[in-house]
Amino acid sequence: MMDGVWSGGTYVGWGTENREAPVRLVNATSPSSRRFEMRFVDGTANPYLALTAIVSAGMAGIKAKTPLTVKDIPGPIAAAQMSEEERRSYGVVKRLPLSWQEARDNLAKDAVLEEAFGHEFMVKYLAVNKVRI
Repeated sequence: MMDGVWSGGTYVGWGTENREAPVRLVNATSPSSRRFEMRFVDGTANPYLALTAIVSAGMAGIKAKTPLTVKDIPGPIAAAQMSEEERRSYGVVKRLPLSWQEARDNLAKDAVLEEAFGHEFMVKYLAVNKVRI
């Protein structure tokens, strides 16, 4: 994922018709055809594991009644093009992992995903896909 190439960007946020947002609401004014695009999953991801993680995270947020703190970032501006102050005003305060190791570290300490996948799966998955340089 990169900023500025319509790939979803690296800042955690969502936007109506915003091609630079990792989560994009398309056709927001048309209830019969609107949909969300999730642009933070790349071609190297296992689609079954990615979908399980997305649904599990969503369900955890619903169960915990976690309020949405990130505001709609209207297109076409990208979070990466905003100043730090502008990003904060939209609630965009986090970035997606910028390396394999950072992503693995985040997964290893994520209690919601460990509950969804199970401890044994997480241990084995993290052991098998370890990147050696």
